[in-house]
Amino acid sequence: AIIMTIIKPFSATLSKGSMHLLYTISAIFIADIITTNAVQISDPIGHFRRHIIAPRTNTQEEMNNQFRGLDYELAERYTNMTKIIFLSFWYAAIYPGGLFMASLALFINYYTDSFSIMNTWKQAP
Repeated sequence: AIIMTIIKPFSATLSKGSMHLLYTISAIFIADIITTNAVQISDPIGHFRRHIIAPRTNTQEEMNNQFRGLDYELAERYTNMTKIIFLSFWYAAIYPGGLFMASLALFINYYTDSFSIMNTWKQAP
């Protein structure tokens, strides 16, 4: 957020066109809503391990290890939420719609994380 504010000239803050700051901010929110959640739900690494690597293992123990799921860090999830909140608060004065987009992103992240905790990630110790 700070870098976007620094590299964009002040005259581009409210100008029209695809290079203005508001367009860039909304693109960041949309990418944060769609891209990260789509990759997390699709779980390409888990599918690769379960469908490609697991059938080619030599022992049952190695195969069971391929089906365990991915490790996750709770700190990473908190960092993602903090990033969304910080971005929305940083640009709240010039882009109040970002607060609604942030609430949508947090709502979707909550259900994506709960799905991943129950279905695709490794069980916590």
